[in-house]
Amino acid sequence: MTRTRNDDYDSKYGLWPRRLLHVPSLTSYEWMPGNCYGGKARPAYNTLSYTWGRFALKEHEMPDVGALPIRIEGHRTWKIPRINPEHFTVDEFKAAVKFAVQAFSGLDNFENDVKDMANADKMTVEFLWLDVACIDQGHAKTKIAEINRQAVIFRNARTSCVWMNHLTHDQLRKVQRFSRELQFPTNIQGASISHAFQIWVDRWFGRLQEICQLLLPAKMDSGKGARISAPWFSSLWTLQEAYLRPNACVLPGNCLEIAQTTSSREMPALRELFRALGNSGWIMEQCLALDIGPRDEMEVILDTVREGGLRELLGSSPFAVFSASNRRQTSNPRDRVYGIMQIFGVQLPIQRRGKLYELVELQNMLSEKILLEYPVESQLFVHTEPQAPMSKWKIGTSVVLPGWASALTKHLAGRGIRDRPHPARPRPLCKFSVTHGSAYFQGRLCSLADLVEPLRTLDDANVFKDESPDLYKFPEGHVSHTTLNVDVAFDMVPNTLPRASRLQIPGIPGFLFGSVGCSPEDTHQILAKVASTDTNRDLKVLLLGSCLDPLSIGSWGIMGRESVQTTDWRDELDEWLVGLILRKTGSQCSPEGSGRPTKDDPFVSSYERIGVCKWFKVDHWYKEEGDEDVYVGIERLTDDEKVLLSGKGDCWYEAEGYWG
Repeated sequence: MTRTRNDDYDSKYGLWPRRLLHVPSLTSYEWMPGNCYGGKARPAYNTLSYTWGRFALKEHEMPDVGALPIRIEGHRTWKIPRINPEHFTVDEFKAAVKFAVQAFSGLDNFENDVKDMANADKMTVEFLWLDVACIDQGHAKTKIAEINRQAVIFRNARTSCVWMNHLTHDQLRKVQRFSRELQFPTNIQGASISHAFQIWVDRWFGRLQEICQLLLPAKMDSGKGARISAPWFSSLWTLQEAYLRPNACVLPGNCLEIAQTTSSREMPALRELFRALGNSGWIMEQCLALDIGPRDEMEVILDTVREGGLRELLGSSPFAVFSASNRRQTSNPRDRVYGIMQIFGVQLPIQRRGKLYELVELQNMLSEKILLEYPVESQLFVHTEPQAPMSKWKIGTSVVLPGWASALTKHLAGRGIRDRPHPARPRPLCKFSVTHGSAYFQGRLCSLADLVEPLRTLDDANVFKDESPDLYKFPEGHVSHTTLNVDVAFDMVPNTLPRASRLQIPGIPGFLFGSVGCSPEDTHQILAKVASTDTNRDLKVLLLGSCLDPLSIGSWGIMGRESVQTTDWRDELDEWLVGLILRKTGSQCSPEGSGRPTKDDPFVSSYERIGVCKWFKVDHWYKEEGDEDVYVGIERLTDDEKVLLSGKGDCWYEAEGYWG
């Protein structure tokens, strides 16, 4: 990683914030040697996530409205922003701040192995990290320094709090009860799975509509779907904060009314709220596939859940959360990077030679850092908009993760912190580098045409065949299995591009392949049509990396705890291989200053990124006694095909080149 100007800042403050707010006196104290704030060494502190930026008053607006009366100690002072009282009043803000230092998150304490929950009063702290009190909003250098350390600040807080000022305490409790009581469709002996989903709709859907409107109040925007009006769920900054502390303690808007009568132990954890609507979203997708329930109403709720990014947050994949960030609001375009980069633990400077970086420069720097740090996970996306030539490797505002890719990107380092690698992180099988903005690969390639037929055979395998299939039988062609041997997703290439710059696929007009994923019934048809256009065998698959089957990881309970010291268990679990689908462009390139060309070979090949795919690795598969109905399709693979699908054999060859 390239050293940033913020490294010196880190060496001075370490894991501690530059400032903390002492809540009893409402005084902002600056860090002092020994990690002291106001004379207290290494104090425990909480954090508060809320929204105010779009409601800040200008100098001439509502002059009678004051600000939170915070005293700034130290050599630098600033004015605390004044907030439009229609959003929240000074008294409401003060009440939320005081409630936040009394709060603690039960889920956080469970994860931190806090056993003495009876002594909850001891969890109370005096200090709070509050952005308006701890960051000089008008001093760019100081502001970006703290922004670059949001992951450190949030992770090392005792408890993080979220102030949802659009909800009352009673409404919040109603959402909490729904989350805890919600059940998945259960099968009744002798009935079909369709009947189980119909029972679920009859029992839960009315309550679900009410909860969705409470938590994610939204209105339909013509041509754009649902638009959430709750500020906390539409802010980009709060998306990052929610990812960093998913177990945060949720506070209601009326803290002022309940402060004397309600204990913070009654407050729900943020993850509970995500679970309520996130899991419901999955169930409603199955209902829509089965044509059960009110379609229009379900689609509105799904649009709203998608707009808020709840399912991405529930899934814990930072790359899925990044794709959700494109749907969040921000007043400064540069915050599209600054407001989300800490989910990857990335730090970026604010300016070079006195000039602020433009958004595209920040996106390029973020893409390079992510590619080099996460070579496999960083490419499990597709673009939904056209991209500049040789730039499809970059992560930007048009990226979307296929559903199957989200599960493969969960097992990274700690949230926003690059600690020791998680033992279940994907293993890279190629090398990437970036020179003057151009991406370069070194790895193994295989012709897509060579892979198509073995992949078709592989996906014909019966996965975990049920002893009584009639009990859980979905209508043919409607609902996919949860475990697939092969998946593929393509970047969108619309008709408006010049004919020479896109692949022509017979029978699929408009887009190369338009959706983020495709059903098993379509996977091989599309792959075969893509391969049939490849008369010159220019379509290649770059062996990107190997990933553990998320279902196997869950069954082993491998969650990155300290007890996991080795990766010996990895060889006993099922693996998927992940590949990038590339098209050799036919042009030779050598970007200026790259240092790649030599006297004997002045140019190297270039490849266009087409999409991404994954398939089941079968080299160590074996059948145990009693497994007659498991993966029976694998038996039809020849030994050569098994080797091919394991990333080995004569069809794979070493190559390198520019790509994007």
